[in-house]
Amino acid sequence: MKRKGSIGGNPNPVQTPEFLAKQFPPAPDIPPGVKLGEPICVAVPLPIDAEIRRLKNRSIWLRRIITEAARRDLMSPSPEESGAIAHQGTSTPSPAVDVSPSAEMAEQPTKRKRGRPRKVEP
Repeated sequence: MKRKGSIGGNPNPVQTPEFLAKQFPPAPDIPPGVKLGEPICVAVPLPIDAEIRRLKNRSIWLRRIITEAARRDLMSPSPEESGAIAHQGTSTPSPAVDVSPSAEMAEQPTKRKRGRPRKVEP
């Protein structure tokens, strides 16, 4: 049995051409050397989801949209932009898409919790 901290693994790893062919290429919209964080996952209403999934390069599009929104709404503005933002008042984002629950979403049944039923004491 190998002890914790001992040297192990394959000393001469081989990556076959078939293995390398199955790897995803780097994202074309990310410059070399830019480190990425963990993936962000969000659920959106079904009509919006369907439109996004129709896009050929949806990862590139989503990364661009999220990055633009984060720079605009969350990061400090540059000196040129600070004058334009000052007269707008508070920075409440204006929704470009109606994200209110639709009738389709309201009709979906809720999931039941699993587990043992709670005992009710008389």
